[in-house]
Amino acid sequence: MVLFKNPRLWLYIAGTLPPEKVFLFFGIIWGIFQVFFTPPFQAPDELNHFSRAYQVSEFRFSPQLYKNKLGGFLPGNIWTTEELFFHIPFNPEKKITKDHFINAIKIPLNIENRTFIFFPNTSLYSPVSYIPQSIGIFLGRILNLRPLVLFYLGRIFNLFAWILLIYISIKTLPIAKWLIVTLALLPMTMFEAASVSADPITIGLSFLLISYVLNLAFAENTILGKKEILSLSIISILLSFSKNVYFPMVFLILLIPIKKAANLRNYILSVSIIVGSALISVLIGALVLRNILAQIHPIEQLYGDSSLLPQVNPDKQLAFILSNITGFITMVANSFYILRLYIFQSFLGKLGWSEILISKWFYYYAASCIGIIALFEFKKEIRLTFSQRLILLVSSCLVILVFSVTMYLSWSSVGAIMIINLQGRYFIPIVPVLLLLFYGKKITLPKFVIPLVSISLILVSIAVTINTILVRYYIVYQYYTLY
Repeated sequence: MVLFKNPRLWLYIAGTLPPEKVFLFFGIIWGIFQVFFTPPFQAPDELNHFSRAYQVSEFRFSPQLYKNKLGGFLPGNIWTTEELFFHIPFNPEKKITKDHFINAIKIPLNIENRTFIFFPNTSLYSPVSYIPQSIGIFLGRILNLRPLVLFYLGRIFNLFAWILLIYISIKTLPIAKWLIVTLALLPMTMFEAASVSADPITIGLSFLLISYVLNLAFAENTILGKKEILSLSIISILLSFSKNVYFPMVFLILLIPIKKAANLRNYILSVSIIVGSALISVLIGALVLRNILAQIHPIEQLYGDSSLLPQVNPDKQLAFILSNITGFITMVANSFYILRLYIFQSFLGKLGWSEILISKWFYYYAASCIGIIALFEFKKEIRLTFSQRLILLVSSCLVILVFSVTMYLSWSSVGAIMIINLQGRYFIPIVPVLLLLFYGKKITLPKFVIPLVSISLILVSIAVTINTILVRYYIVYQYYTLY
């Protein structure tokens, strides 16, 4: 009763809430709910991600080639289970019924009866991105559980690995804790975290790298010693293997002052070890990828021979880029401008296979809340110098440039005049870096404001996500977005 009679006490409590515990509470409860509430195989490319995760669970780290197609020889009932849900994406009139689950749970694994399953895009992903999912699937295989159960085990293990990485990140951060909490619990991020996708590990590792670097840069009594060099090297290696487009994030280590390494010589050596280990990882990944792609003839049929899919040729695309670098950069800028609304929406939350809008009012509300947190969550004693802001900006721009080149090489037909696969979810790892550019304004808000803004957005995100998934997948009437 005291709480209801004294609103100031509520505000005091809000101002003292530990951000990492708020994340843990919502991450676990909302995450577990969403694992089972989102129908099977309805996250982006989740059909292919599950096939790749199962392949990795059998310690088959390289894809198999069959009739000029990339994928793997997996138990045929993996595809039989996936096929039950295959018609749902991009067909808003199709709903999930109890028969989907009844029929799916009846299908046994039957590990001996194998067939070739085609999953060309995820077959090129590093096994690092599937470590949690494959562990869950591996344990399920030991017990000879059914494919649908293996799928849910993959989701659960992926979710908890992501929660652990984000929790450690928030705990480690000396600044912008509520910013990370907010970004981690956005509808799009949570939708990915509760899936078998490769993205949660990439997001978790990127956030961990950011937090560890900021801790070394700004926290008191921290040094860039052997333990820290080893930790940063491991995180950078795993992130580079997970998705090499995020390799430039390793240059964030330049935020760490030279004094933290005792002298310039030690600093240069430390930076060289960390950057060098990440660069070697990228080169190894690139060589492996090139060796795999060299087996496909013609390479234009990497994703199949359908006219609806891009007919890629990375070598010709690279030659095209190098022949007109200025034109390519202009084309990249035009692509981002044309797709700006799509990128904005798919960063905050465009669910399903990136085809389900939430609502216009939510997108603007979420952007406003994130803007308030980014602008006004700061510590007076911590200031970013001009050179540090420049490092943040250059690292972000390098990631965007490398990502743009990679998307053009891997998901555009030769000579394409636009990059079409600019999904906002791909930029989740670098958004904290971009938002830190606004860190350190002089206006000070009451202590309770930032936590209340963050928690309000989290609660609204949960509500709109539940409504969107419920209406899209379960309620049997014509689906209309609020957009």
